[in-house]
Parts: sequence; structure tokens; C-alpha cells
Amino acid sequence: MILPFRCAYCGLEFCAIHRLPEAHGCQMVTLARPPPRVELLRIPTPAPEQKLSLRMRTSITEIEHIAVAVILLILIVAFPLFSSGHLSLAELTILSVIVFLALIAHELAHKFTAQKYGLWAEFRLTSSGLLITLLSIFLPFKIIAPGAVMIYGFGATEDQIGKVSLSGPLTNIAQALIAVSLLRLYSSWILALIAFLNIWFAFFNFLPLPPLDGKKIFDWDKTVWSILFGISAFLFFTLGIA
Repeated sequence: MILPFRCAYCGLEFCAIHRLPEAHGCQMVTLARPPPRVELLRIPTPAPEQKLSLRMRTSITEIEHIAVAVILLILIVAFPLFSSGHLSLAELTILSVIVFLALIAHELAHKFTAQKYGLWAEFRLTSSGLLITLLSIFLPFKIIAPGAVMIYGFGATEDQIGKVSLSGPLTNIAQALIAVSLLRLYSSWILALIAFLNIWFAFFNFLPLPPLDGKKIFDWDKTVWSILFGISAFLFFTLGIA
């Protein structure tokens, strides 16, 4: 008779009642090994969200484009005075520094705000902006738009774009207000020039015309645009600096 169950340890055959090792007194059961331990799958704990770095990320290309923009702005401001002999070399140097600070603060504010939101941001010259700005050197009216901070990133919201656009002109208003406040205490042509250039730069950039910052701010929040454009216009037209 062939029994239906064979013991896995002693190799003998048993019926259904005695098939288990303990039921037939299996002498080889001591060779049995415990089943391999199954390690539970460990799911790594998510790392805490890292804070966005405010360290400026730039490139050689961006530095070159900013340098060209600064030179153009200096030419626009200094050309009428220098060509008429009303500007010495020392004054030209001071003017260059003031222009550089007004422009670099404006563009870096755009850049840092965009990078705060995790967006790629670098200043780039544009062909149309360069042409208009070059023509402004010789024209009685000045249009300063050689380039802009280009922003790229998936998921950028209208609110973020609006705040990035707003940050630039705000730095010029801040510089102008500081200079105007100091002018109340100290009479200085350097402070007057700082105030004038920054007020002019802020007022111009708040105009709601593409590709200026004012257009993007106007589309984002008309109340914010109205208040700040009004402030820049008041400073430009009523403080006796323009």
C-alpha cells in the first residue's frame, strides 16, 4: 500500500493522521531549520524640505550682458553732459558708479526674487532693446531697455511673476527715497544725481508698456501698480529733482 504522505525529514510514508513529524515521532525532526527570516521592507523617511539657497547663481554670459547694459546706460546719461564739456573725468567716474548701482540693484532684485521661487533667472540683452537704447543716446527722449532678467521654470504662477517684476523698481524707489532724505540734511550734487537717476529709472519701468516691468505688474495687480506708479510719478514730478 502506498501511503499518501512522505515525511520531509525522515523520508518515511504515513497516513493522513500520522503525516506530521510530531504525530509519528519523527527522529529526524531536529534537522528542521526555522524558515528564513523575512526582513520587512524599510521605506526611507522623507528628508526635511531644504531651504532655498539665496546664493546668486550666475554665468559669464550674464556678466558680459550686464556690463554692456551698464556701458549703454552711462553713455545715455553722460553723453549730453560730456559732449558739452560740463562733465569732468572725476564726475564721469562718479556718474558711472551711480548708474551701475542703480542698474545692478534693479536687476539683482529681479534675479534673487525669481531664484527664491526656484526659477532660473539671468539677465540677457535683446536685439530690439539694444537698438532702441542706442538710438536714445542721440535722441532728446530716452528709452532705457537694453535687456531684462529672463525667467524660466515650470509652474511659475502669475503671483510669482508679478512679485519678481515688482522687486526691481522697488529698489530704485528705495535708493531715491534714501538720497532725498539725505538731501534734506546735506546739499550734494551726488545725492541729487542718485535721487534723479533712480526716480527716473523707477518711473520709466512702471510704465504699463511691454516689455517693461510695469506691464507685468499692471496685469498682476492693478491696485499695487496704481499705488507704486503714483509714488514714482509724485517723486518724479513734484520733488524738484526732475
